[in-house]
Amino acid sequence: MRTHLVLVCTLTAVLQAGDSVRRYGRGTPGSGNIEPTIWVNRAPRPGDAGFEIRVERVLGGTWAFPFLGTVPADVSFSGVRFLVDPRFAVYGGAYFMAGQGNGGGAGSIPLPLPAEPGLVGQAVYVQAFTLDDFAPNPLGIGATTGLRLVPAGPAALLTARATRGAPDAQAVIDLAANRVVTFDATRFTEARGAAFVQHGNVALAADPATARLHVFDASVAPPAWVSATPLSADGVADAIVPSPDGTRAYVLHVGVVGTQPPLAAYDVRKGVSLGQPWPGAPIRLAGVADARGMVFRSDSAEAFVASLGSASGTSGSVVRVDVDPSSPTFHQESARLAFPGHEVRDVAIAPDDSVLYVLLAAPGQRSQLAIVDRSTLVPVDQDPATPGVQHLGGELSVPRTAIPDVVERLLADPRGEEVYCSTLGGVVRVGVAPGSASPRQVVFIGDNISAAEVVAAMVLGDAGERLYAATLTQVVEIDTSTGLSPRGWPLQDVVALAFR
Repeated sequence: MRTHLVLVCTLTAVLQAGDSVRRYGRGTPGSGNIEPTIWVNRAPRPGDAGFEIRVERVLGGTWAFPFLGTVPADVSFSGVRFLVDPRFAVYGGAYFMAGQGNGGGAGSIPLPLPAEPGLVGQAVYVQAFTLDDFAPNPLGIGATTGLRLVPAGPAALLTARATRGAPDAQAVIDLAANRVVTFDATRFTEARGAAFVQHGNVALAADPATARLHVFDASVAPPAWVSATPLSADGVADAIVPSPDGTRAYVLHVGVVGTQPPLAAYDVRKGVSLGQPWPGAPIRLAGVADARGMVFRSDSAEAFVASLGSASGTSGSVVRVDVDPSSPTFHQESARLAFPGHEVRDVAIAPDDSVLYVLLAAPGQRSQLAIVDRSTLVPVDQDPATPGVQHLGGELSVPRTAIPDVVERLLADPRGEEVYCSTLGGVVRVGVAPGSASPRQVVFIGDNISAAEVVAAMVLGDAGERLYAATLTQVVEIDTSTGLSPRGWPLQDVVALAFR
């Protein structure tokens, strides 16, 4: 039997922010002790009749049974984990999984989304079960992880541009209409940092030249200016990073050797405090004047800051910071991992919070990618047969992972098996999951970027099916499955990107 699900239930669990697609919980292994996987073909948006759920790594020739609900759960019964609360769930029918053998089955589950704007920002939770007589549990069932879906508004890219001369006209790329909309040509002398908050209804952009954080209503086109908040004059505002819980956005300042410029939090919740400094002192880290990036644990209680090192007069490092507003050590450093002799170009975090990915570079040496246990800040040795700890790209007794010599930025794929490093002429995709189909494989993607251009900024779509890369002359869209660039936009001097 093959039916079509239509998301029409009334959803009540409103999330303040976060990616529109995220796995949660642990699945239940089926045949061959292989855990089924669940994902989507693209970010969920109201009115998308072609939206689908994809179930893979199941017993070939079996059936899958999805359940959708408004409340997550984590209950184990007879060895099977149930991740959607059955009291608030609906059964979605039966779907055949084509293929053969253990883990060789896969199939799609259509989930047309009605054109109801009220779905934006509302969470629905999905889990699929499979019939599997050879599963290692008494019920003969395999189960995927849970999948949290939060329908988003119209797809768009927000750019921050630091063009030669002034003023700087900012731009939004309407991805559905394939058009560029410029806005606010008079307010910016130099833009740095871009972010969407409040489910993409609010846009943030920083202007270090005038030391202002600008807030825009992004629910209209073009975005309309709302307010501006003075930024610290200590250092230069260089990036904006929202917290996953949707309460704060951090403006990262950079300075010179001997300074400790702030990583300052601003309130991004609805209400009169929007854009205002968060109560309390900002983050200031000893010996860190050149923060390159900042990522959060998914519960927004911890953050990890990448310090380049060279502009701070020290080695590159990753610093763990308490960012739980209820904690007595809020905005204080709790641990640090240094990488002697290397710059830390960027940091990313796995979608399950298990590890950090740290991009390393050093003059005259090949670049490397460190994989670090998030809870202990201990690097994972990638070449145990060689004394010491070796990172990807630094292996000696096994073939070297071909990390490019020139690296700039780093992103973790939301599916958890790959990361993306920006480099000269494009982006490379690196397999980082030992049990995946492509561990340590490095694939170059992006076919419409000049070999002499460095990708200075990039962002992934929420489902990971598209990557957007910016150089000093253009922004390009890359299909991450094929590596090809189906379209691009001639925008100069884009230094930051945000996706909605």
